[in-house]
Amino acid sequence: MEPLAFPISTDRLVVRFYEHRDREIELAIHGDDRLFSDVPMNPRTPAEIDESLEKRVGQHALGEVGAIVSLAVEVATDKSYVGVVQLTPIQTDPLQVAIGWLALKTQQGHGYVSEAVAAVIDLLFSGTEVHRIVAYITVGNDSSVRLAERLGFRKEAHFVQSLYLRDEWRDESVYALLREDRESLSNPT
Repeated sequence: MEPLAFPISTDRLVVRFYEHRDREIELAIHGDDRLFSDVPMNPRTPAEIDESLEKRVGQHALGEVGAIVSLAVEVATDKSYVGVVQLTPIQTDPLQVAIGWLALKTQQGHGYVSEAVAAVIDLLFSGTEVHRIVAYITVGNDSSVRLAERLGFRKEAHFVQSLYLRDEWRDESVYALLREDRESLSNPT
């Protein structure tokens, strides 16, 4: 698949590919246990961050299954870091993409993540052949559920105790958005 067309800008934000300079932000994110209470992954150690970052910097296309395209989200006026949006092809079909998002606690509540995720979705559906975008959301992460539903995602599945995080089994829901769903939201009849 062709490289994605980033950076993109919204009225308030810049969404760009990850760079090596994002290591400090990754350390801050993974060092804040509050951010990971409802995120379907465990925090990484500094060594794991370095290894992961090395793989993700330069990953600009939705190619092989499991390849992660990491996008930094910054406030346009002062370049302060908001968070990250991640894209991963699922199954053996790069036309289906998993999306995830995470914002620093200090940047939550301003609508930045909604704005960034909406812009990424619009790029995927207008600038690529992506057919379906999926968000895996840990049950209890109500703000992510609200964000997904606000952007037109629908709940497709609920998996009971499917995710082992921080010494406990957690439920996970799957939300998805099809290209035609997004188009109908953009063009109401």
